[in-house]
Amino acid sequence: MQLRHLVLAALGALALSTCGGSQTGGSTSTATPLVVVAASIPIPHTFAAVLQNVGENGPGDSARIDALAASPYDAILIDEIGTSSSAFASTQNAIIARLHASAGTTFTHKTVYGYVNIGEAESFRSYWQPAWQPGSPSFILSGTDPNGFSGDYPVNFGSPEWQSIVYGSHASLIDRAIADGFDGVYLDWVTGYNFAPVQALDPNAQSTMTTFVAAISAYAKAKRPGFVIIAQNAPELAADPRYTRAVDAVLQEDLFYANSATQAGDIAQSAAVTANLLREFSVLEAGGKTIFSIDYATTAANAADAYRCAKGAGIVEYVGNRALGALSSFPPLQRARPQRCVPTRTHA
Repeated sequence: MQLRHLVLAALGALALSTCGGSQTGGSTSTATPLVVVAASIPIPHTFAAVLQNVGENGPGDSARIDALAASPYDAILIDEIGTSSSAFASTQNAIIARLHASAGTTFTHKTVYGYVNIGEAESFRSYWQPAWQPGSPSFILSGTDPNGFSGDYPVNFGSPEWQSIVYGSHASLIDRAIADGFDGVYLDWVTGYNFAPVQALDPNAQSTMTTFVAAISAYAKAKRPGFVIIAQNAPELAADPRYTRAVDAVLQEDLFYANSATQAGDIAQSAAVTANLLREFSVLEAGGKTIFSIDYATTAANAADAYRCAKGAGIVEYVGNRALGALSSFPPLQRARPQRCVPTRTHA
């Protein structure tokens, strides 16, 4: 059974009237990418994102993997440790097989998506070289991650050298995710085109990112038909038909509750930002795309508020804290009805 996304203006108005999500703000060669065939993805009722401690620590993560398998979530987003420098990278395939063999709320077999950062180089990946630093190689633009994560280095995603790391060879990030058995990938830092050093280098960075995502999608789907492409944030890119054709879903952060470098969550998003995002989602929804959302909250009241608001807008929601290092202690409201959101937010 699939969750049908609601694009009715009246329901959208109810959701945005009282719920507060932020836009966070990449390229390829200029050649026209191959025609992208959108995946017909089974739309989960529930999903979870756990991006740490799912295999990179070896046997020490067994209990966490067991917890994911036993959880009722239809879809799970985890890190692609097969491309990490972990000594246990080769166990990625077995972890995915374990999760695939478990059931979700409505799925008899969980869907598993892999995390791939296309806008930043990460020092804990297998491609990273010890001598690398900003400016060497030239595609590494900065040593400062705007979100405060150490080891993440914004890149010139239009560099052919960087693109060859992302896709196109046996060792590339996308190829490894396919080989490891993921059902699709979550492309992080799509909003990298908003990063000032990127824009200074490329005045057409937004178009460059669109071209990059389209090329990744065409390549992955040609290699594995039905492979799912989920983009991080940036629903505004849907104004370009190339982008709408390339992505199967968007995962928006901070739609109702945000976080900061010093706070794990509970920062209520402004109603204006949320309203604008919901309007932008309508373009994607009209194209049959799935909208996921991750909100960062540490209180039961805020988590419940985010789940109610998301359900009212037809969005597949997950609430956790900023680290995303373990399953959330706030499971979805399975029986929540789409309704006007009540401003029950509290602050941690």
